[in-house]
Amino acid sequence: MSQFQFSPRTYRLIAIIFLVVIIGIAVAIVHFALPRATIEITAKADRSLAVSTFTITDQTTADDSENLSHINGTIVLTEATKKEVFTPQGQGKKVPERVRGTITLVNTSTLSQPLLSTTQLQLEEGGMIYRTQKYAIVPAKGELEIEVLADTEGVEGELKGGQKLVIIKLNSSRQKSVYGEVREPLGGGEKTIAIVTQADMDTSAIKLQATLREMAKKTLEQKITTELTEDQISYSPVSTESKNKVGEETSEFEIAGELNATTVQFSQEDLLKLLKQQYTISLPAGYSLLGFNDHSIKWSLESVNEDATEATIRAEMEVFATLTPNSDVIDPQELVGLKVNDIKEVLLSNPNISAIKVTFWPFWRNTAPPFPHRITVVIENNEEDLE
Repeated sequence: MSQFQFSPRTYRLIAIIFLVVIIGIAVAIVHFALPRATIEITAKADRSLAVSTFTITDQTTADDSENLSHINGTIVLTEATKKEVFTPQGQGKKVPERVRGTITLVNTSTLSQPLLSTTQLQLEEGGMIYRTQKYAIVPAKGELEIEVLADTEGVEGELKGGQKLVIIKLNSSRQKSVYGEVREPLGGGEKTIAIVTQADMDTSAIKLQATLREMAKKTLEQKITTELTEDQISYSPVSTESKNKVGEETSEFEIAGELNATTVQFSQEDLLKLLKQQYTISLPAGYSLLGFNDHSIKWSLESVNEDATEATIRAEMEVFATLTPNSDVIDPQELVGLKVNDIKEVLLSNPNISAIKVTFWPFWRNTAPPFPHRITVVIENNEEDLE
């Protein structure tokens, strides 16, 4: 019996198949066992805030120089009080009122002219009589402002600017050289009487509170010779009282109010120094500090204790930091099996990263290796940010 033999063509086919299998196995080994990914990251400066709270205590009692959260300072107090008159806002009724206002007495002669209190004046054509409210001497060749009050109530007593008043008791010759001039209109011949409501009281108290706060703020600024913002002052609730009552019928009502205000005075240099120290200590591993914007520092008053011996402030300042070159803040485990776009999406969420370049080996791979140790992360700083 003759032995079966493959033809040369068959041997060639078998050899080709074997070679393809070997190449396939090699490719599979390279693809699955030896893949690599290199991720080059360009870091940038990130602008953030250094934020911290500090305790302010009186310089004469504090002894805490080693505490990075303590600043020697002074608690500064003031009180503001004021009375204001308001008008009821409800619909009311008009009632007559005596006109009151200021006129100018003119003396064109070379002799002064004394005038008793309640000296009578009247328009040249007659009508309403007005009386001065105090004794006065009109100087020779001079003028004098004085308050007058109409004898009777009503709008007919109102005067227009430019009108002339004669002094009734002077003789006709003297009346020509000594007289009154109405330079600004005098109104008030009637007033509106309305009922004071709770809304009137509440609205007026709010307006008075704003006035008191502004007064207190100015006083504190004068005491510490520094301008303050509203959030650097602690105000007590405003205390108000009024002789007028809700439901009362009147043309105006008065409210008296008072409040206390507190701020702190301390060394801005101390605050700047401690805020920098606290941020530097708390800077996470893998990050480098580029610098602080000293001019951006600001603070606000958070609280003051009942005895006004201790206060808490909140301070913040602009700071710039970046990733440290070749730091390990990027965890390769988070990138396992991800595509290029997915890797960029994950990493660019970090505000300290400006650009990413991803390279896979072998070249045909489109995902990161399944093993984190096969992923290399290289971090470089943007030189423009460091200038």
